[in-house]
Amino acid sequence: AASLPVAVLLGGRFGESVPCGKAVSLAEPARMVAEMEGHRTDGYLRFQLKVGDDPEGDIARIRTVAGALRPGELAVADANCAWTRHEATRVARAVADADIYLEQPCETYSECLSVRRMTTLPFVLDEVLETEDHLLRAMDDGAMDVVGINYQAAEYDMILAAYPDKPVVSTEDTSQVMTRGAYATDYSKFI
Repeated sequence: AASLPVAVLLGGRFGESVPCGKAVSLAEPARMVAEMEGHRTDGYLRFQLKVGDDPEGDIARIRTVAGALRPGELAVADANCAWTRHEATRVARAVADADIYLEQPCETYSECLSVRRMTTLPFVLDEVLETEDHLLRAMDDGAMDVVGINYQAAEYDMILAAYPDKPVVSTEDTSQVMTRGAYATDYSKFI
């Protein structure tokens, strides 16, 4: 099995290519759009907006970047647990008409679930999913639309088997599958 492409091990090809994302650093809204445009030029179609500063500034950031998205692109506003429940609720309500996802707005699962229940925006959770039980509870509670996996590559099989129709995104697992330093990777094996 080790000589098989990852796509085969995961059940087959998704397509000829996989849209990849790139983080957009927290900055003034126009600067974030400029950074996103640079990533777009490099071929990226998914953008993880780093937010979690002050709610009013984050609302402006999200609205500005969402307004600059092109058809087929996707933005996820990732607060990395920085907002309180009421701040996250304010932000979610203020950007409810934007075509974005919210990721990990609050520090605790219960806070995130509370915000999720007050918005129709698609939700991604990752940091609060520390165990298989947490993940299964979040799935059963409808707490997220996309499973975010950070540093938990060993959980992929369990998640995909239990929830075959739920999208899964991995944003911070490279260190588990590669080494640092000089290396060459034939990426065609992974598509």
